[in-house]
Amino acid sequence: MKRRSPSTNDEGLNSAPLTISPVRPSSQTEDYEKKKAELMSVQQFAVEVTLDPDTAHPSLILSGDGKQVYHGDVRKILPDTPERFYKCINVLGEPGFSSGKSYFEVQVKHKTEWTVGVARESIERKGKITLGPGYGIWTICLDDEEYEAVDSPLVRLSLDHPLQKVGVFVDYEEGLVSFYNVDSADHLYSFTGCSFTEKLYPFFCPSTNDDGLNSAPLTISPVRPSGQKDAEKKAEFRLKTRPPGPWELSKSRLTGRETSSYVPKRGSGRFG
Repeated sequence: MKRRSPSTNDEGLNSAPLTISPVRPSSQTEDYEKKKAELMSVQQFAVEVTLDPDTAHPSLILSGDGKQVYHGDVRKILPDTPERFYKCINVLGEPGFSSGKSYFEVQVKHKTEWTVGVARESIERKGKITLGPGYGIWTICLDDEEYEAVDSPLVRLSLDHPLQKVGVFVDYEEGLVSFYNVDSADHLYSFTGCSFTEKLYPFFCPSTNDDGLNSAPLTISPVRPSGQKDAEKKAEFRLKTRPPGPWELSKSRLTGRETSSYVPKRGSGRFG
């Protein structure tokens, strides 16, 4: 068998590299596809969530579009309304959930502490808050470099890499609150057998900024189905690795769709 070389870069026309890709075992691929399918099945229930400024603790800074929150250095003077958290630095999102299935995603990257989940409408607003299902709050958190589900007892979550984005799914009638690692499609934890008797609201605690170490915001992200993200990554890879130079459009006789194809430099061979 004659060996082939990668050939010269042909004045930049053949500058794309040959890349040895990691091989994912078929069992690992099947497992990922199952996880991705589960995540996509809950992402279809995505709702548009925004932060409710009337509930925000006076030290929290909310973005103008109601999508980001972080802890500020100054406690603002705000009306002490019944809805507002006064002692604990929390904020609720809206709308609330009183039936059906709902899903939203929160970006948590670059943060050293945070808590995300859902809470019932009647939770304590003025005094100290105790997290946990028994107190009407279903959350996961990053605390002291440990990821935890705030259940009774506390459950440590094992992750291979730091969480970047968390997916939160609520099935009101089923009494279910589930959390997902959006980037890996891993299921993180589920609170099951819950008995919801009042409206639930998205719950956010960015924690203190810790002298700037935890100044990154919690960000409510638009939901893009996992399959769509994979397709976008593949398209981006093709654009990055295709060689520069002349391309032409051709129309498929089978589908009628236009595709681009590379036109090699006239007179150049495919192999050196």
